[in-house]
Order: sequence, then structure tokens, then C-alpha cells
Amino acid sequence: MKNNLSGRVTALFMASLIPVVFSACGEVKDTAVQNDAAETTASETVTEESSDSEAVESAVETTAVTTVSEAEPTTESTAESAKDEDSEAETVENIPPVTDDRFDPFIEGLSEAIREGSMYYEGPENTDSESTRVSLDLCSKGFSYTFIDIDNDGEYELFIGDEYTDSEGEKIYTCKGFVVITPNGDFKNLASSWTRSRTKYIGGPYFHSDGSGGANLHEAEIYRYDHSTQSLTVEANLVTDSDEPDPSQLPIMYYTLYEGTMWDYQISERAKDDPNALHGDEAQAKWNEYIAKASAETNKLENAQWIRVDI
Repeated sequence: MKNNLSGRVTALFMASLIPVVFSACGEVKDTAVQNDAAETTASETVTEESSDSEAVESAVETTAVTTVSEAEPTTESTAESAKDEDSEAETVENIPPVTDDRFDPFIEGLSEAIREGSMYYEGPENTDSESTRVSLDLCSKGFSYTFIDIDNDGEYELFIGDEYTDSEGEKIYTCKGFVVITPNGDFKNLASSWTRSRTKYIGGPYFHSDGSGGANLHEAEIYRYDHSTQSLTVEANLVTDSDEPDPSQLPIMYYTLYEGTMWDYQISERAKDDPNALHGDEAQAKWNEYIAKASAETNKLENAQWIRVDI
């Protein structure tokens, strides 16, 4: 497979040239404060505070009495608890980022390519011929990376990208590069994101890619990482195109779904006319099933430790 994802992204990029619109420091409650509050009498409150603060002090007094009626932690136990919490926080903070120096040549080469103002990064000399280029239009000021064992084989893969939270509160993991090392020791990048095309990691072995080919064409794919071939294989390809029967009306959207394969322009000039695919509501419903299946997988980037490279 001559890099399915690379081909699709490149095709979409070319299509876009068509001139159309497109703490553990949890608040440690000092027992001394609680004891002082408990020892405060109502008479002291009345004589020392103004009428406006009487209600406040009364509330404090009532709270203090309620607290005292329960089993109070001793100063020693509170201090011990605080010590344990601080120790846990320190342990988390001191966990170093996962690293794998096998990928150093690729990372260093990527940094240099950005400094030189290149548009793409092909990879070091020992890069597999089927490797996808890393697009640098999204990395002009640097990049972030982490490591992931996506197939649970004990070997890390390099994930170049970033995470952010969308408007609905969902964590999104943008993939600008997903690099494996072949049995021959070569680097092989399997994914990239472009200005008008994005690839995201969903969970488990699944990736989601989508891109625009113009105002009336949009494609989205779900890919699955195949350990045996060290490649991304297409699970489903959703093509959305539209017609504008009347300029005064909204476009009519058509959904076409291909399972296990991609839309072939040479076989069907318009995906909506392809008899070998699912169409309409059936296509959209089936696509949603694929998304749900991929999203149900464990997200291995949920607690990732990112390393930032500023250029």
C-alpha cells in the first residue's frame, strides 16, 4: 500500500486548489483553627464584633460546635495526612516523560527542517519509501511529541501533535506525525495533518482523518493501525458532496460510505452515483457506528506527557 493516508491527503490538497469557497495540596484544615473556633464563646462574639458581623460569627460558632461534636483529627494525624498527600504530589510531579532515543534522528531532523523554512519533512536518510511526509505548515513555531505503545508490543511509536479541549469539553488529539520503526530500522511516518486536512487519534488503534476538497466536497476516513504491516488500513470512508439546484437555497448534501476501501474517482466520478456503496441515511448511520466503535477503545494519550520543541 503506497501510503493510503498520504494519497488521500495529497488528493484533497490538490483538490483544494480549485477556486471555490471553502493537588495534592488539598486544603489541609488546621486543627488549631478548628479548636480556636470551638473555644470562641458567644459572649466574646457579642462584645468584640459589630452588629453586622454578629451573624457571621454566629454561623462560625455554630459550625465550630458541629465540628467539635464529631471525632476531631489530632494534630499528629493531620500532619501525617498532609505529609502523605505532599509525598503523592511530589511523586507525580517527579515522573519523567517517557523517552525513546531511537527516534532522536527523526526529531532532530524535523527541528532542522522547520528552522530552514521547508514545507515538508521527508525524514532522515534511513526512512522507508512508503513514509508520509510531515507537513510543516502547522509546525512553523515548533511542535510537541510523546510516545505511545499503540499495539501493546512493548515498543514505542512516536506521536507528533498536540492535545486541546474543544467547545464541548472533549479532548482532541491532533496527529501531525505517527512514526514507527520498521524491522530494518527505518523510520516510517504513517500520518500527517495539513491546513485543510486534519488527522486525529481516537483511541486504541484508530485514527480519524478528514479534509475538504472544496465547498461541495468533504471526505472523512477512519483508519486502523495494522501491526503486521505497520500501516494504517482504511475501515470506512465517508464522502459528503452536494448539489446547488438553486443559488437561493441551501446545498443538498449527499452521504456515501465505503467500507474497507476508498472512493475511487476513476470508477465513479460522483460518489453519490456509485452503486457499490451505502448512501444517504444508511451511510451516515453506519459511519456513526464506526465512530462509536473507535471511540469506545482506550485512549492511550489520555495521560500522555508531552515534550515541547520550540523553534
